[in-house]
Amino acid sequence: MQAKFYLLIFKNLVPRLFLGLFLLSSISYSFDKASFVKKADSLNLVQDAMWLKLLRYKKRTFSSKYKSAVRNQDFFVHQNGRFDPKNELISSIDKIFDRKVIDDTHFLCRFKARSKFLINNLKIDKNKLPKVNCKNFDFWTKGRLPVSISLIFATGYFSNPASYYGHPFLKFNFQKGKSDLLNETLNYGAITPQNPNPLVYIFKGLLGGYDAGFSTAKFYYTHHGYIENEHRDLWEYKLKLNDDQKETLLFHAWELLGQKFPYFFLADNCGYRISELLEVIYPHKITSKIFVYSVPHDLFYAVNKFKLYSSFKRVDSSETRLVSMFKTLDSKERKVIKDISKKKIKNFEESIKNLDDSESSIKIMDALVSYYSFLQTKGDNKDLKERRKVLFIKRGSIDAPKTNGKEIKSFPPHEAQNPTSTSVGYFYNEVYDSGVYVRIRPAYYDLLSPVLGRYSKSELKMLDMHFKFSPKKSWISKIDLLSVINLNTSKTNLKGEGGFSWKVRASLEPKAKECLSCVSFNLESGIGKTFELGEWGLLNFFLDGLGKSNVFNNEYLYLKPHSFLLLNISKFIRTRLYFEREYSIRNFNNYQDIYGVDLRFSPSLRWDMTLNARKSDYEELSIFFSKYW
Repeated sequence: MQAKFYLLIFKNLVPRLFLGLFLLSSISYSFDKASFVKKADSLNLVQDAMWLKLLRYKKRTFSSKYKSAVRNQDFFVHQNGRFDPKNELISSIDKIFDRKVIDDTHFLCRFKARSKFLINNLKIDKNKLPKVNCKNFDFWTKGRLPVSISLIFATGYFSNPASYYGHPFLKFNFQKGKSDLLNETLNYGAITPQNPNPLVYIFKGLLGGYDAGFSTAKFYYTHHGYIENEHRDLWEYKLKLNDDQKETLLFHAWELLGQKFPYFFLADNCGYRISELLEVIYPHKITSKIFVYSVPHDLFYAVNKFKLYSSFKRVDSSETRLVSMFKTLDSKERKVIKDISKKKIKNFEESIKNLDDSESSIKIMDALVSYYSFLQTKGDNKDLKERRKVLFIKRGSIDAPKTNGKEIKSFPPHEAQNPTSTSVGYFYNEVYDSGVYVRIRPAYYDLLSPVLGRYSKSELKMLDMHFKFSPKKSWISKIDLLSVINLNTSKTNLKGEGGFSWKVRASLEPKAKECLSCVSFNLESGIGKTFELGEWGLLNFFLDGLGKSNVFNNEYLYLKPHSFLLLNISKFIRTRLYFEREYSIRNFNNYQDIYGVDLRFSPSLRWDMTLNARKSDYEELSIFFSKYW
């Protein structure tokens, strides 16, 4: 009887007891959530700069309403969260206490930086939060904070329009020393099909035709892609961060993975988005837009301005290593390498076996190792494999340290000249007398610009606008919509290193001196060869195809051979002398000669003075001062 009594109590009272406890707990959490919402309101957290940064909220143009740059709905927990910071905040407080799920889908796992912000600002007792298991995050981070975090700049790469300006990314240094290649990187880029047409890419990239997003990969893949395949040097900056900043940056990077943003090549690009990311942990203004432009170098100017790094270093590409090794050789050793590299495999093997263990032979073999490692990225064919095998066997049989290459001087991105320039000066034109010359170039640099922190022997200009004002006439003399030149010179004169020069240019110019308002759209591309003249400069030959058109005339096609001599007169003075001849495709007897000289005096990275003299069907002279900012 007594046993039945206790059983009755157990069946009736215990479930009610647990139900009561559950209801009390729910009411308690409900009160907690309500109190935290009230507290968030009293603290005006919805207007907190950190909250707005974490969700990428910005006020819309000519409006007080907000909109997030993130396009994915799953980045928000409120159905209208992209446009409603307040309801997103309230829903986030609700979700942080959610006990229905405890896995990777929980708010605490998905949005770790937001969770940290709410917990810290609302003073939420972590013991009152559900215990969740964030397996994916723990797998990515190995369950620990990075020892350090690096900001890295990959130098410009002219085989891909997306990389003309260079590319910044982050590296989370969980591993040290030799294991550095196993560290995680965070990249931002446009989401495009494989090998997109360059012109389509530029067009869609300029007009926002692509989505973009953050992605992660082992540094091994990033390193191999940039250093070995694309021959791009890397500049690595170790950021100054305490543990709290490291944690916040790591948390926020995690919640951005897989999210889509609008992509604009000139503005909302990799440099701008990485800058936004760093503004979450630093109190400084790092993002920069001049007009509609934002270039990766702006990020590194800011990092240097606010001293956000403890050290920086260059990681040499396969091409830089080759040039460095080649510079250790004297003229006889260089000739030996050229002769050996041209031989067929049978004779090559014999030549390598005949090398002894002298210092000169070791230098030759080490330089050949660098050369064939460089060529390997261009196509690892059977002949190349055989040559490397022969070379490695011979070099491995000699007990001698590897030859140290000579230092190749280059400059980090934060030392580059500012990309935007405005110019004011005087011009003389034999048709329209003289007047005021004004030039505005939002980006980036030309062949006379100092080679500091940029891809050398190249030109990259966008929206380069030239205006002229005289008593007789005021007009737009030229707008270079895009001008890209890659001289692609060889630094060793070995086969496969360097190659043909190329150029692409799209511009708007007056059709003729008699009709300055008859604007012609010009599209020009060409191929050529450039020869180094040592430290003095270089000599270039181009053959261009040129199309000209306007609304009043039929399209005209031209063939334009031209050449220029670029000279480094001194540390501060560079000059370019050029000659061009435009042949009409319809009538080769109809041609026009154009020649001139450009001289630039650059005593500072902040300003310079340029003199242009040009002769075509009329003479023109201009002199102007340029300010860079």
